[in-house]
Amino acid sequence: MEQEILDIYDEHLNHMGTAPREDVHKRGLWHSTFHCWVVLRVGGRLHILFQRRSENKEIYPNLLSVTAAGHLFAGENPRDGARELEEELGIKIRTEDLIPLGSMKEILHFGRFYDKAIYHIFLYESEVPIEQYQLQVEEVKAILQLELDQVIALFQGERRTVRAKGFGVDAQGNRTELMQVVSKQDFVPHETSYYLWVFEKIRFIFNY
Repeated sequence: MEQEILDIYDEHLNHMGTAPREDVHKRGLWHSTFHCWVVLRVGGRLHILFQRRSENKEIYPNLLSVTAAGHLFAGENPRDGARELEEELGIKIRTEDLIPLGSMKEILHFGRFYDKAIYHIFLYESEVPIEQYQLQVEEVKAILQLELDQVIALFQGERRTVRAKGFGVDAQGNRTELMQVVSKQDFVPHETSYYLWVFEKIRFIFNY
């Protein structure tokens, strides 16, 4: 497999050159990533989609995460990350349909990984029902939809659990419909402020 090369930055986000992805995480170097949150309307209510990461992922396996996300390769601009929606979810979009929400820095630790990431965050409203998504089984175990108001209440501490529905896939791509109850512990441990910032941005954009 060809080695992924990423742009790297100092703590002030000055470009410092490039490095292989493996070195970026081992050495804790700042790098750019693409985050896309997909929303859809169901019965007049706004829902947000989360992917459940594959149990084979080295970082945060089996946890709920951004709808689609990935590293930006050296020389790419943030919108180039739109390829992740097709790779992970099987939906092809026009990059001009991405709604920019902003950027944010965060440091996450998991085992030997030291992830210092600059998130370039986008929103996309999908008219494709999730039943038509084609999941990349090596990366994504399931896709779930949660009502936006309920997930906000969860992260504000007003609820302990929320209901989610969608489908999962096994290693052979066989599907199973899912109805699950999830808690805050089921999500990748980004700062709560990150999640609430994203959710409130979505609420503002849709005047919801």
